[in-house]
Amino acid sequence: MMKRVPWEVFMDKEILKKLITGFNAQMDKVKADEGRLEAIRAQFVRDYSVVNIQNLTKESYCTGLGKTTFCYRIENELKELGDMHGSYASKFGLYYGKWGEDKKKEYRIVPKFGDDPDAAMEKIKQAIIELLIAANNADEESIRDSRLSQIFRSKILGTYYPDKYLNIYSEEHLDFFLKKIGIAVDSEADLLEKQKVLINWMKEQPGTESWTLLTFEKFLYEQIGQPKKIAFKPEVEMGATLSNNDLHEIFGVGNMGCMRRSQKNNLLLIVSDHTKSFYEDKWYGDVVSREKISAGCLPG
Repeated sequence: MMKRVPWEVFMDKEILKKLITGFNAQMDKVKADEGRLEAIRAQFVRDYSVVNIQNLTKESYCTGLGKTTFCYRIENELKELGDMHGSYASKFGLYYGKWGEDKKKEYRIVPKFGDDPDAAMEKIKQAIIELLIAANNADEESIRDSRLSQIFRSKILGTYYPDKYLNIYSEEHLDFFLKKIGIAVDSEADLLEKQKVLINWMKEQPGTESWTLLTFEKFLYEQIGQPKKIAFKPEVEMGATLSNNDLHEIFGVGNMGCMRRSQKNNLLLIVSDHTKSFYEDKWYGDVVSREKISAGCLPG
């Protein structure tokens, strides 16, 4: 197996050619593994045709209700075809489980889909079907307008149309690959556009004629690597007023309590809620001090 070249030299076209040649030398093994993964993907698509998606119920859809639901299977059975782990279950729009410090297990709904689980399920099914129709028609505007979360939308596209869309859902990773192979994109380019640019680059390279997009994904991660994790740096202005939903989306925390932990982002968020009088904040320069903390601010 070809040894990975340090990423600093990936801008060199000759190095890229050598990487492709070395990768192709192990193509029998790559294709055998692709066959295994393709069988898993094809089975999922057969199990969840458009007709079967229309028949989904919240019980057969939601993660948190066993290992046979749509969401559990797309996230876990298809993990090797694009990993969705590390993001919250709210990415599915509807799930069964806990929310933040609320330990009660029940159906949880992303607000844009309403407050009734059955009605939300109907909206989500419709959004999935509309996305599949848009992908079939190469209607990128409708894909971008989908109400599904970006990571879930991208997973569905890569699962049902593996010859058109990459199973790479992180813009950070896409930016990394584009930079290392020396491709400049417009600063306004979104995930779809960045995927398209990478796919076009692959098709132009000698030695990639037999590659599928899955082959290409394997090449990118095995030969070019991936960006190192960096410290979490939320883009929030000092003095901004944030809602509970904002806190969840930006910091990855729950929706209750004065102190909210995010294991994903390795942080403890201290909440200042001036709509309640349980405590008050006093500023000493750039440092805030909580001088009156009442037990009333803790989840009850």
